Amino acid sequence: MIKYRITKYNPIFRNEKGCYLLKDWTSISDIGKYYNNIQFTLEEYLKTEQEYINFYYKILKKFKINHIKIYSLEKYLTPDEAMQRMQKYNITFSEQEKNRYTNLKNKSMIPIDNFDMIFKFAMRELIWCKIATPNKKIIIEFGYDYYTYLSLKNLIIGENLIKQTASKGIFIEPFI
Repeated sequence: MIKYRITKYNPIFRNEKGCYLLKDWTSISDIGKYYNNIQFTLEEYLKTEQEYINFYYKILKKFKINHIKIYSLEKYLTPDEAMQRMQKYNITFSEQEKNRYTNLKNKSMIPIDNFDMIFKFAMRELIWCKIATPNKKIIIEFGYDYYTYLSLKNLIIGENLIKQTASKGIFIEPFI
């Protein structure tokens, strides 16, 4: 299995130990804070979140995945608490999202069309889980500080997708 670290952090700003050296936002809770004298906005957050989603959609479509499965699910909030948390950042939590959040269970099989919602729940720190294909050839894990990890069994991302993704501000690095 090959594992990759997928982040918004450009690897040219890492030291020899792999630590990111620039001060940057790491969470939805950083909206409104300043980094390098620039306020981190909801718009920037949503743009970055969408670039992660776009990358993972490309991976799932490249390998013709129709469904994913949720593993090791941890829900931190009730549906009402999740809605309140999103309102704090001026993000609307629709009834559909509330229903999906409410009904999300460990080992749920999710159609790929609903992948983005699960991904957003995790990146917005409403849940933690692993996402995998039923045969576990593709595994997506969520880490701290807006890190994600992609494990591929007998599959290759391809240099074109790596370069294309980097041009959008999402970086793919081999990870041991």
